[in-house]
Amino acid sequence: MNETILLTADNIRPFVRCVGLGEHICQQEAHKAYDHRMICVMKGQGILEIEDDRIETAPHTFYMIPPGTSYRVCSSREQQVLVVNFDLTDRAAQLAGTVVSVRAVEFDEEKIIERTDWSRLFGDRRYVEHHYGMETADALQKLLRLYFSHEMSEEIRRLCLMSTLLYILTDAMHTEDRQSRSRAVAEKIHTYILTHYESHLTMEDAAAEFHYSPSYISRILRLHYHASFKQILTECRLSNSLLLLENTDLSCEEIAQRVGFYNGQHFSGAFERMYGKKPTQFRRG
Repeated sequence: MNETILLTADNIRPFVRCVGLGEHICQQEAHKAYDHRMICVMKGQGILEIEDDRIETAPHTFYMIPPGTSYRVCSSREQQVLVVNFDLTDRAAQLAGTVVSVRAVEFDEEKIIERTDWSRLFGDRRYVEHHYGMETADALQKLLRLYFSHEMSEEIRRLCLMSTLLYILTDAMHTEDRQSRSRAVAEKIHTYILTHYESHLTMEDAAAEFHYSPSYISRILRLHYHASFKQILTECRLSNSLLLLENTDLSCEEIAQRVGFYNGQHFSGAFERMYGKKPTQFRRG
């Protein structure tokens, strides 16, 4: 039985095994790799199939899959894809001469190069999807240049490849951690809006409540909800005002006070902009 290796700072020894850049890559059949596969979309759009998932790929995105995962790349003629094969724990790996990928139907589990506990990187997912910025794009180009470079010794080249790969993986993990944390904060603020919309709530109030700057709150709400604080608040107030219009005999002035608008005129103007009709046109009966 193969030993499971826990990833720690002491035992991570990345090794870049194969790097290739291609355009209009179309695999007719699904493949499986004996090492890890990073499929980076440099430009253009296409299709990537990972197990049962069919993904429409976009530029500046990479997908990292563990050994034994079925995948198929079907890119457009304008698409440029960078494929990186690597392992993290095999010290004796060679840069060339090793079969690293075969058709899925010919795959042999016993030939997987390493057996690693991937819970730190993948959790319960089958692959990692990461949208990267210009710094990671530069690092991927550097990885490509290093792999085919003949201007340095093999030992130095190997160290450079390792450090560049580690930078890419670490950046992806840190980015995902930051997004996860900001998503949790955005959800808390969104819930806060939904439960305090009746008051004259402002973004400064939310900032004081959660001890974040207004600019940070604005940024994470736009990132995760694609709307500003004011838009979320107004939509919440209007959706609740619609319920009151349809189910009560309250006047527009009374409804405005109930849902947090300054006055009936303010409420009516916002309502008409949202729904294209005056509040009175939604009266029951």
